[in-house]
Amino acid sequence: MKIKNAITCDHCKTENEYYREKCKNCKSYLRARVFNIDLWSTIWHLFETPGKSFTNIVYAENKNYAFILLLVLGFKYFLNTIVIANVFIIKDVNAQFTFWKFLPFIGIFIGAFIVLNLFLTLLMNLIGYKNRFKSVASVLVYAFIPMLFVLIIFTPVEFALFGESWFFSNPSPYFIKPTASIVLYGIEILGYLWCFILCIRGFHILTRSKIAAVVFSLIYISIFTAGMYYMHLI
Repeated sequence: MKIKNAITCDHCKTENEYYREKCKNCKSYLRARVFNIDLWSTIWHLFETPGKSFTNIVYAENKNYAFILLLVLGFKYFLNTIVIANVFIIKDVNAQFTFWKFLPFIGIFIGAFIVLNLFLTLLMNLIGYKNRFKSVASVLVYAFIPMLFVLIIFTPVEFALFGESWFFSNPSPYFIKPTASIVLYGIEILGYLWCFILCIRGFHILTRSKIAAVVFSLIYISIFTAGMYYMHLI
């Protein structure tokens, strides 16, 4: 099958997978070598030039920091699941019981993340968008950096203003401080929408196709969101 996201070697005109460092035919260099991901530079470029940031993530030989960020993302995902379960699904979940579920939750979250990214990598490869699992997984971990910013900056504010009520809605944050609760819920939603936009940009780097980027992002974010809604059943 023709590679849809190929790059062409300037020397021998062979089509190569876009992430290759050397041409598979003549061994000429196709791009500069990238050894490691520079965490702070990468995060900064996610704000400024996300395409450059995701490209460096794909090219990096060592996808360092990706697993650590995945663990932190799992914690934020866990908190979001508790909030959603209490607000929309079941009321007055016992706090002590819920937090005992944290470690198995993280294990299931990481397993589900790996399976989902394997599935998307295989799907992209089947239809001609050649990619490596580690590149896809790393790009999508970094695409959720906005959720981690919300966790670090705003979760302490939420807890300071509402205590356990922010997570367990007993009473609802809206009844404690209506304006503050609406603003913080809005920030949470905007952060998540920002993640969706970064997913589109990340998939565009992975596929070199705007249409494919939107389609894969919709699939990914839909599954990711559904997980937050149903993971309370664990």
